[in-house]
Order: sequence, then structure tokens, then C-alpha cells
Amino acid sequence: MSDSNQNIKLGSAEPLDELVLHRYLEGRLDSKERSTVDELLRVNATARRTLDALREEQTLIREAFEPRVEPAHRIADKVLFTLYSEERKRQQVIRNRKWRRQISIGFGLAAAVALCFFLIRPRDAAGLSESGTVASLITRSGERRALTHDSRIYEGDAIIATQGQFVRLHLTSDALLDVDEFSRVVVDKGGNAPEFHMQSGRLGVNARGSRHTTVIYLPQGSVTIPAGAWVEVWLPQESKITWPDLLATLPPQAHSTSAEKPPVPAIVTVFRGSVSFANEKTPTGTTLNAGDRALFSAQAAVTQKLDLANTHAQTARDDQNCWNTQDTGPQDRPIVGLLQTPDFMDLGKRLKMDVKVPDALPEALKGLQTALDTNSPTERVVKLASAQAELRRASEMLSVDDARRPYGRMLEGLAHAARGQVLLALDQNGERNAAATSAFEAATVAFEEALRTSADDNTQKPSTWAQSMNTPGSVLSNLTAADQSALLAAFNHAVALYWQARTGDARRAGEAADEFEALHTQLGRHIEALAARYGQAAAYGLAGQREKAIAAYDDILSTSLAGCSDPIRKLGEGLKQAALMGLAHEYVGAGQVDKAKLVEQDFKVLFPLDENSPVLGQIQREIDRAATK
Repeated sequence: MSDSNQNIKLGSAEPLDELVLHRYLEGRLDSKERSTVDELLRVNATARRTLDALREEQTLIREAFEPRVEPAHRIADKVLFTLYSEERKRQQVIRNRKWRRQISIGFGLAAAVALCFFLIRPRDAAGLSESGTVASLITRSGERRALTHDSRIYEGDAIIATQGQFVRLHLTSDALLDVDEFSRVVVDKGGNAPEFHMQSGRLGVNARGSRHTTVIYLPQGSVTIPAGAWVEVWLPQESKITWPDLLATLPPQAHSTSAEKPPVPAIVTVFRGSVSFANEKTPTGTTLNAGDRALFSAQAAVTQKLDLANTHAQTARDDQNCWNTQDTGPQDRPIVGLLQTPDFMDLGKRLKMDVKVPDALPEALKGLQTALDTNSPTERVVKLASAQAELRRASEMLSVDDARRPYGRMLEGLAHAARGQVLLALDQNGERNAAATSAFEAATVAFEEALRTSADDNTQKPSTWAQSMNTPGSVLSNLTAADQSALLAAFNHAVALYWQARTGDARRAGEAADEFEALHTQLGRHIEALAARYGQAAAYGLAGQREKAIAAYDDILSTSLAGCSDPIRKLGEGLKQAALMGLAHEYVGAGQVDKAKLVEQDFKVLFPLDENSPVLGQIQREIDRAATK
């Protein structure tokens, strides 16, 4: 018997170990132990009662748990089902978490796209380059590239046209936008209702084929251009005009005494339809109709009624003359150097008049330059005459076959012409001046001798300056010495003839006109060719050929200065102003005061910033004198 059952003894009065009885009921005793317990139960009533109590307890316990007891296979199924359900729940949680993450990412991307749309939204196209020359395009990102035909422009792009560059843009609204040279414009808005910010230059807007409105913003305000209108918007820049003082005595140029100059206005000219402009003073806008022009700043505005058919305002916008429709831009008009005040020292070096010559020759040239630099007109006349005589004597010291002898005579002619100009300035009347006439006559003779070649002198060859003028980049200083001398003599000979006619000998006017006409052809595209046309017109006026004079002046006014650099443009505009003054003089002389008034209006149209110009004052005085007769 095991140790746990040492106390099981038959007939013993000691309490029976219940553990042994439990084991007895569960059948976990061996045969010997079971026999012992059976004997004990037979003789021991207490043991039997205890055993019965244990049996009853087991029965109650079994009955209490019996409804919840399931067969073993159902328990396994339930366990598997529970495990499967828990796995499904876990996978569902994972899927839900994944979907929530994807939805969050989707919402984040959608929010980012929406933010990009508002902050970095795709740029709307504003149009494309239809014709004209190459210009520059700067994108909103700062990239700079060439604006060529069919190049598209978008919101934020900047179009820049420099000297000689003209572009026509076909906008998405079907309007045409002409961007002239020296202009800069930024696309503020594309689409069917485009908006632009104009920073400098000149624009033409033709909305004939458009059904929508175009807006141009300026530093001074804005211009709204509805469908069907045709306008020009201009931001002019102040520039000093260079007047040709060789062929006319122009009044002195006025200078503003105001410490502060008025702001430069924006200028809007309406060719067709109606437009409106707005500034700080009139934010609701002011309407302009065809034939109206407005000059406005941020705080002020002036409107004018124009007879555009009789001005040159629309000439550059006609498709026939518009550079914006031409693939090749205009060329610059170089300055030859014929209209400059002579520098005798520089000319002497270029003509080699200081090399292997008598010492008196360079000294005479120095004396002429000193005379020109003399402030007193009276002393200048005396010094010029004395230095010219010294130059004549020094030139005669050169050998007969020296090619520089004609150069000396040309320089003498310049000295005589300079003396004649001073004599005219001393004479307030300036029309009949015997001393000035004599000086210009002496200049004419000197220039003729400089141009004359000797038939029996093989060293003298005809000048080739006219052919040289057809070479790109040709100016006076890079011609041969012979060509420089001949060109100066030819041009100034015509000038001297004009002044002879102006101061006494009217018969010389026709000769001057013929020579200026030849010079106009020979000088080609140089700006002095325009000066030659002006000389021709002035000479025709003196000769009484009024119609020819008017035609020549009109030719000057119709000549485009597109593509010209600033110094050349100033000289060309000076020639145009002088032509307007000459044109008014001819109309007044013909009794056509109404046409002279149109010339006054044309001046104001072409030069809106020069309302205080002495040239305009001279035109107005001509008209006033005619009106009082």
C-alpha cells in the first residue's frame, strides 16, 4: 500500500482519508488497495457514508456542467470557427486600416492638387507670334528664349522687343497685338479676355476679329479695348531733338525752368471703335471714340479730337507700312558725319595734312579750330578769315602733283561756310546779307575746285565715295582721304548754293535742289540722305516750286525711323520737326491756312511731349500772321 494509505486499516476508528476514496471512485487504486478499501467499506459505516457523500457530490457536479458539455468534434469545430472569426476580424482591421491610409493619401493628394491648381495652376495660353521679327520671351520661371513665328505665349510671360524688333501676336481672343521696338509687355491673363501689363514702348491693338475685351494696364492707369476697336497705346520717353542747323535758322531750344518736370503721360489714340481709359482720378473710366486721343497720368488727363486722315499717326499701323507684319526688321540709318561742326585738327589728320607738309599748314588748321572755338561772334569772323588766308598760302606750298592740294581747297570751303554762318547770326534779318553771301560764294568756289579733276593730270581720279556709301558700315572717317574730301566738298557745295540763294542769289536755288536730289540717292540709307531731302525741299521753296517743296517735306515725314538707334533717331526727328515747320511755311505762303493748321496738329500728334518746342511756336506764329492778314 502506498504511503498515502498507511492509515487505512480495517476496523480502525480513525477518519478515513477522502483522497483515497476519491481515487477509489475514479478507479485509480491498484487491485490490492481496492480490496482493502472494499473490506473497509464493508465493516466501516463511516467510510461508507463518506463514500456516498463523495458520489453525491460528483453527481451534482456532473449534472451542473452537463448542459454545456458538447461532443469533442463540435468543440473542435467551434474552436476552428472562433479562430477563423478572429482571423477575419484581424484581416478586416488590417484592410480597414489600409483603406483609411489610402483614403488619407488620396485626400492628401487631392488637397495637394487643389493647392497646386490655385497656387501653381496651369498657365492659360494668350496667343502666338504670327509675324514680324525675332524678339525675346522670358517665361514666368525666368527662362529666356527667342520669340519666333508660331511661338506660344502664356500667362506670366514677358515679351521684349529691342531696337529694330517688331512682333505681331494673334491672341486667343482673335485680336491682334502689335509690339513695337523698345517695348516690354507682360501677359497678366490669357484666354478669351486677355490682359497685359505694358511697361514701356508702343503697342497697337486691333480687336476687329475679336468678340471679347482686351485690357492694357499701364503705370498711369488702364485702357479697356472692346471688340471691334483699333487703338495705339504709347508710353513716350523724353528725348532731346537734334535739329539740322546747316539749312535753316531754327529758334533756340527752350529749356524748362521748373524744378520738377511733369510726369510723362500715357497716350491712347483711337483709330476705330470706342475704348475707355481709367486712372486714379477717374477710376470708372472715360470713353474715347474714333479720332480721339488721350494723354493721361495717374492724376490728370487731356483729350484731343484729331483728323487722323490728315496726320501721320496711322501710317505705321497700316498693314502696308507696318513693320510688325514683315519678317525682316528695319535697318539702322548710320550717321555719315556730314552734319557735324567741322573739327579742322581731326580732319587734317585724317586727310594726312600733317605729314611731310610745310609747318605752316598744321598751324593754319590749328588757327581755324581756335577761331571756331572763339566765343565772340565778331572775333570769330575775323579769326576765321585770317586762318583761312593762312591755310590758302600754306596749301599752295604743296607741289602741283600733290594729291592733297584739293583737300586744302575743301578745308578752305568749310572755313568760308563757317564764316558765312556767323555773319548770318550777326545779322538779325538774315535774308539779305552781302557779306554772308560773299562768304558762301567763296565757299562754293573752293568746293568746286576741290571737286575738279585735271584731264591731263593722271594723279587725279574721280571719287568713289558714292560706291563706298553702299558698303554696310561706311562712315566718313573710314573712307579714303580722297573720298572723305570729295564727299564733304559735294555735300557742302549744295549747302553753300542754298545759302547763296537764301541770302541774295535766288538763281542758285534750283542748282542746290538738283545737287541735293543727287545726294539723296547717293547717300542711300544714311540719315544724311534725309538731310539731303530736307535741303532739296528748302531749295525748292526758295525757287518758288512750292508743290515740289511740299512733296519733299511729305517724303521726310513719311520716312520711318524704325530700327534707328537713339542718336540717329534724335537727328531724324529733328529733321521731321524742321520739315513740319517748312511745310507750314509753304502752306501759309500758298494761302492754305487750313492745311497749315493740320500741320500744327500733325506736330502735336508726332511729338506730344514737345508742346513747348520753339519749332511748334514758329509754326503757330506763321499761322497767326496769316490769320491776321
